[in-house]
Amino acid sequence: MAIDILKSGDRDLTLFRGRGRLEIREILESIVSFYKTGPTKNVLWDIREASIGHLGVNDILMIRDSLVVRSMQREGGRTAVVTSGKLDFGVARMGEGYVQDIPLEFMMFQEIEAAESWLDKKPAGK
Repeated sequence: MAIDILKSGDRDLTLFRGRGRLEIREILESIVSFYKTGPTKNVLWDIREASIGHLGVNDILMIRDSLVVRSMQREGGRTAVVTSGKLDFGVARMGEGYVQDIPLEFMMFQEIEAAESWLDKKPAGK
């Protein structure tokens, strides 16, 4: 339905805030736009007010493929995804399994505070 993209330069963070039923086209367009405008190291997808439970494996693979070709621009970056419902969280966790070989860290959360805390911590060994 809608994805707003907000950048916080002092935190090297981009916030994607989704609302309503998110379609794969919107998600992919948001990813492309993010990389075209100069990506930040960290990303927070706040989709607590959105629905992704309808996305299937092919949709997840399309997101993965879009990230694979662009991930070197954010190597070592982190992406947190925050959902509210069990189905949405399950789909997000399924997606997490498909991005293990991308040189970025991904973590799924159900609480925004936990996601922000994780993003603010320096990765181990950095």
